[in-house]
This record gives sequence, C-alpha cells and structure tokens, in this order.
Amino acid sequence: MNWQTEAKEAHTPPADSKPNNWRIIFFFHKEILRNNVWMEHELAMAYETSAQLFGHKTLFIDPVKDAGTHQSATELRRTFLEFNPTHLILLGDTRMKEHVGLTNNLLAEFRLKGIKIIVILMDLLFSHKLMGRDLVRFWIDKADILIVHNSRILNHFPNRTNFLLWPSLPFPEVDPILNENFVQKDHLLILGSQHRQREVFAKYALKNGLTVASELSSRTNNFHHFPTWEQYMYRVQESKLVFTNGYRNFRESQVIARTTEVMLAKSVLLYESGSDIDFFFKPYFDYVPINSLSDLVEKARFLLSNEEERKFIQQNAFKTMKTKYSYETFWDLLAKKLE
Repeated sequence: MNWQTEAKEAHTPPADSKPNNWRIIFFFHKEILRNNVWMEHELAMAYETSAQLFGHKTLFIDPVKDAGTHQSATELRRTFLEFNPTHLILLGDTRMKEHVGLTNNLLAEFRLKGIKIIVILMDLLFSHKLMGRDLVRFWIDKADILIVHNSRILNHFPNRTNFLLWPSLPFPEVDPILNENFVQKDHLLILGSQHRQREVFAKYALKNGLTVASELSSRTNNFHHFPTWEQYMYRVQESKLVFTNGYRNFRESQVIARTTEVMLAKSVLLYESGSDIDFFFKPYFDYVPINSLSDLVEKARFLLSNEEERKFIQQNAFKTMKTKYSYETFWDLLAKKLE
C-alpha cells in the first residue's frame, strides 16, 4: 500500500462538509528535471492528491509527456472536453509557453461553457516587471482565480479580488507517511540549490562549530536523490532544525514550498528575515527569523540547547499547518472565492 492510499483511507471529511463533485483537469508538469534527475514535482503531487482527498475527480495532463509536443488546439480541446471538466488548473509562470495547444480562444471557450479557470503563479516577483505586474495583467482577466504566494499583490492590485493568497502548496496529510518512531539525528539541515547564498550560510555554520547536514545541489553535484515526496519528507523529519530562504534577488523574497514542508515534518524552521513569510506565519511562534550569518549560529545553538523552546515552535508550526493552512481549508476557500 502506498502513502497516497493510506492518506485517503485515513481521511474523514468533516461532518458538516458538503459533497464535492468538481471534475478538475490539471495541466502542468507532473515530473521535474532537477540536476539531470527526474523527480516527482511536489506542486503536482500536492494539488492532485489533496484534490482527490477532498473528494474531487481529477485528470492530470502533462503538457509535454502526455499532451506531446505537437498536439494541436483541436486535439487538446477534444481531450479536455471528453473529461467534462468543471475546473481547469494551470501553472502560469511562463504564461502559455509550456502549455502546448492552449490558446486564448480555447480558454475563452472553456469559460463560456462554465469551466472555471484557475491559474497558479508560483514565482510571482513584483521587483521584476515581467515576472510581477505584467504576469498578473496577462492572466487576471483570462482566469477566474489566481493562486499566489506573494502578498505584495495587495499593493499592486488593490481593487482586484479574484486571487487566493496561500503559503506554498495545499499539501495533503502527512501523518500517514511520517515515521512515528523517528529520531532527529541531525542538528541543522540545509537543503536545496546552492544559490540564494545557502552555501555561504552552511559553510559559516560549520566553521563556527555547528553540526550541519549540508545537502545543497548544483549542476555538477546532486544530493537530491528523493524521487518521491515521501522520501524527501523522511529526510526533513530527521533534522531538529532546517534553514532555508526564499530570496530570488536582493530586493524581494517569497515563501517557498520547503517552508511549509519543514513545519509539516515537525522540524523547526529557521528562515531568513525580510521575506513575505510574516504575512502568513508568526516569528518565534511558527518559525525563527534569521537576520545574518552570526544570527543563524547564535539562534541554532540556543534552540539545540533548549529543547522546550524548540518543541514550542515545532508544535505551534505543525498546529498552524494542520488548522489554518490545511488542504481542506485551501479547497474550501477556493470554492468560496469561485461562488
């Protein structure tokens, strides 16, 4: 039995919940190539699995692997309409460049048929014109709802309401997949790619006496041998503290998927300050903000020597994710936005 099956069997819908009968087509990459290794795309996993757990029917079409590189708009239209969807969910960061066969006319036709168009904007950066305001303008009238993780949209589009602000992804329940008898053997784990100065933080922490599990990947060194999300979450769960950041440039950062994954894995998140994270989470309650290299070392040492404080933050963050940012809450809010 795989973890998705276990999660479905463990899920009991709230007693007051209404039947859900959406028929959702997801149209984006189901796998992602990272450092020459194909891996399960956590975006695809989170959306598809949580939708199914919530009671929706789903069809996942990968625009490259399933649709093919030569699929026409006519063929794509036929594939979509055969499923009789109520909702179409796209990843819109590259506009429609990666959506083979999808056109403005096809989207307009779907909306006339009553199919709700939902566009996820993962890398929305308002310090970059093309990846910020121009990207929102491209989609805001084509979609019924935009799902965004950057609260700065409230400043740039104060009169628009057709977007849902959500931190990271609607991850499914983790209880069925995590090890109840796990041991947090690592003091500080730093995961991800080497950019955003993560390698600098890792080297500084090591130099100053911290025990660091640095698994930073590059184009030549790949430490991410986690083909499934389950394996990745096991690795995060083994660490007492996890440091990461969301800076995309010197002016702007945003909440990334690892933020909420660490909280769900019951590790303590150390996150570089200045991010949009405070819009969603409370510092020193859900996570610990890091202001500099020396601040990382100082706060890591304190947390490692004070188990009570560490457990306080760990439990708060996990509770926040299980209540305020559960996948049930996500799909409920999305439905209300579309009413």
